[in-house]
Amino acid sequence: MDTYAFRATALLLLIASLAGPAWSQEAAPDATPEPEEAATSPLAISGRSQAALTRLTNIADEVTTLAVSEKGAERMDALATKLDTEFGPMEEIESRLVSLSQSQLDDLDRELGQDQSEIDEQSDRLQQRALALELLIQEIDSVSTTWQETRDVQTALPEALRARISQMLERAPDVSEAAQAQLNSVAAVQNDVLAMQTRIQEIRRRLAERQEARRDDLFRFQHPPLWKVDGAAVTESYGRATTDVVGRWRKDARSFLDSNAPNMLLHLVTLVLILVGIRILKRKAERAGVEADETRILRTPVSSGVLLALLLEGVFYPTTPTTVLVAFGITSAVMAILVLRPFLSGALRNALYVLVTLYIVDRVLVMVAGGAPLHRLVLLGLGIATVALVAVAGQRKYIDVMHERGLGRSITRPTFVVGLGLAALAVGLNLLGNVDLATLLTSGVIRGLLSLIVVFTLYLIANDLISLLLRPGFITRFRVVVRNRERIQSAARKPVLFLAVAGWLMVTASFFGLLNPALEGLAALLNAEAHLGDIGISLGRIVAFVFALWLAVVTSRITRAILAEDVLPRFPLPRGVPNTIGVTVNYAIILIGILIGAGFLGIDLSNLSLILGALGVGIGFGLQNIVNNVVSGLILIFERPIQVGDAVEVGTLFGRVTQIGLRASRVRTFSGAEIIVPNGDLVSQQVTNWTLSDRRRRLEISVGVAYRSDAAEVQRTLMDLLVNHDDVLQDPEPMVIFEEFGDSALQFRMYVWIADFDESIVIRGRLYMEVNEVLKAAGIEIPFPQRDLHLRSIQTDDQLHLGGPETAARRDE
Repeated sequence: MDTYAFRATALLLLIASLAGPAWSQEAAPDATPEPEEAATSPLAISGRSQAALTRLTNIADEVTTLAVSEKGAERMDALATKLDTEFGPMEEIESRLVSLSQSQLDDLDRELGQDQSEIDEQSDRLQQRALALELLIQEIDSVSTTWQETRDVQTALPEALRARISQMLERAPDVSEAAQAQLNSVAAVQNDVLAMQTRIQEIRRRLAERQEARRDDLFRFQHPPLWKVDGAAVTESYGRATTDVVGRWRKDARSFLDSNAPNMLLHLVTLVLILVGIRILKRKAERAGVEADETRILRTPVSSGVLLALLLEGVFYPTTPTTVLVAFGITSAVMAILVLRPFLSGALRNALYVLVTLYIVDRVLVMVAGGAPLHRLVLLGLGIATVALVAVAGQRKYIDVMHERGLGRSITRPTFVVGLGLAALAVGLNLLGNVDLATLLTSGVIRGLLSLIVVFTLYLIANDLISLLLRPGFITRFRVVVRNRERIQSAARKPVLFLAVAGWLMVTASFFGLLNPALEGLAALLNAEAHLGDIGISLGRIVAFVFALWLAVVTSRITRAILAEDVLPRFPLPRGVPNTIGVTVNYAIILIGILIGAGFLGIDLSNLSLILGALGVGIGFGLQNIVNNVVSGLILIFERPIQVGDAVEVGTLFGRVTQIGLRASRVRTFSGAEIIVPNGDLVSQQVTNWTLSDRRRRLEISVGVAYRSDAAEVQRTLMDLLVNHDDVLQDPEPMVIFEEFGDSALQFRMYVWIADFDESIVIRGRLYMEVNEVLKAAGIEIPFPQRDLHLRSIQTDDQLHLGGPETAARRDE
């Protein structure tokens, strides 16, 4: 009874101790003033009013900073003036667009796109400022209302505090009025920006319609045949064309210099950095014993550097007029010729000079509106010259020369054949009156050939850089690079070649106006879906899945090689652990790639149970062996009963493990054959691992001596040899055992331990040789097999023959 009473008392005390804090919290409000009363005390109102007054001052400062900047307003005014000057009223836009050439339309489209982006950015900034001003006005109104009520309710406030509140209430309308004025100003600018946005969108819409009309007119004959053109019209169009080209060149150059001065400075700095980098590379190559003439980039550093810098033109100048693009194109072509010049024959160099000249003429020609008599005559001469150039450069001997320089026949021969056909077609179209299509084809052939030369030069420079960086003396810190230079170089050239070919094809397609339609068609093909239940399958998703899987496999191989060669050897890991880490990382990356690819396919990974169920059905029907091997592979990887480099014996198979995969392992026999062994066999069968715990091995060597030899002396002689032998371990101690009486010799067996299993054959042979020497030195004979023959009966003639020559002579007598 006392025990139950004690337990009840303890339980009540425990409940009381737990309930005590709650009771004390409930009683706490009675001991302190109410929060509302504390907040309305004069001291609290004083602090709040001071904070509100400070916030009102800050709001006034924020309102000032949210005003429309003079620079932004000036830029919007400049854009409005530009639109008025170049296009005039909206009803005159159509006639203005009709008079422009194709290159002018392209420049106008790029320029309007840049202007629209700038106006959209300005509109976003104005929207943010208007929203911020509205929030500030609401905050000011809230402050005024709150403190007006506070002053009316709190009648017993000190006079100084009431004065502060009155001052704040008097200042609030002024700040609110200033904010409202700024908001009105921002709204007015927003209206102007909206009007410009609407106008630019309308101009771009009409521009797109004009370009579409030009594309529709490509297959129509817009002009009479060339032989019907009046000669006086040719003279009249000469002065007009010259004025148009020169005036446009000056205007575009001035506009480009004015709007891109900072970008030009950055581009120049980039060029200097590239040239400095090539110079450093050249010095390092000289220290490594590499001749400058062996690589193009070292032989022509300035030309290569300028060409690489021009490759970044699109990064520094998002919208570049055609005239400036022509200057960049000419410079790139000249730099490419200077890089290739030492490696090309005289005829090919002259062909490149002619090609650059044709490019200049073509670019000047496209700046003039098509259809003018002079335009058609120049286009005719340009087309004939292009046909002649392509026909000469496309000869077999020149294609062979270009092939020797690294430009494959699979690219050059079709290019010249197609180029020759298009150039000849352009000449005929111009003669018959289809000037637009003739201009497009001629310009496309010339620019395509020139871009091929430039891209080919960049490809050679990239290959030279790869080859140079992989040479001994450059990258020495990474073992994976040092040991696999040739493989890395061969593998790196493939993506470089792919990028070069793909880039050239895209650029050339844009020259013929085929890039956008091709991209739209490709996008439509990739996005076309076929539904399998709730899953939508498209070619684009399949391509994305294959690409993700391929990228995961490549990444896993590179990561595993880096881990195996450079990272893991730097840590003191037990034998076999690096291989386990490498295999785990390898398959983890592949698994991540599969999951990402499954996401591209639209597979809902949340339904993992369904996927596992389908996998279980597959295992039940025919994947038992594969799953068994995979699970066995995981056991081998993590339990590590067999490791890469181990010498194993599985049944009749004896060799060294070279790879442990997820499904199968590879064993290389000592005869050189590579055997693929399923992992299930390595787990389920009896496996002899000669090097699991260490690489020591015991050798057993039999020695036979003559029967008349002293056995103790033989044992002592052999033991002395083993004790003093460098290849024989003394722990465990070697042993020499008198094993048996053989048929022809006394049989001894030597048991010795060696440190390295790989040296067992060599050491065994060495021991046999030294045993022979020490026994010979000790006068101990190593017998050969002997047999005693006992004859029970023999014929007389056979006996005479066995007796030798003397017996045979006596018989003859």
